Amino acid sequence: GVINLRGKIVPVVDLRLKLGMEERAYYQMTCVVILEIGTSHVGLVVDDVQEVVNIPAAQRSAPPAEAKNLAHVAQRGKDVALLFDCRRLFEKELPKVEA
Repeated sequence: GVINLRGKIVPVVDLRLKLGMEERAYYQMTCVVILEIGTSHVGLVVDDVQEVVNIPAAQRSAPPAEAKNLAHVAQRGKDVALLFDCRRLFEKELPKVEA
């Protein structure tokens, strides 16, 4: 779908469907996260947002080779954070995204 974000029409993609996961009904915690990729914007529908953090480069590691949509993996205490390569994730939809 699309949303109107401050007068600009932004495409919205369900991240579950984009990643080939099972569709899930939207509920009160479902969120749309806006990505800025070059000069383009894309809205991602996600199940929920627990926190927003800045992960320093020193704490990031390269992902496994088969994880084509990941840019980095980071250990955060007992948790693991997967950092998506959003440019790669949307390269078909936004083929001329600028750096």
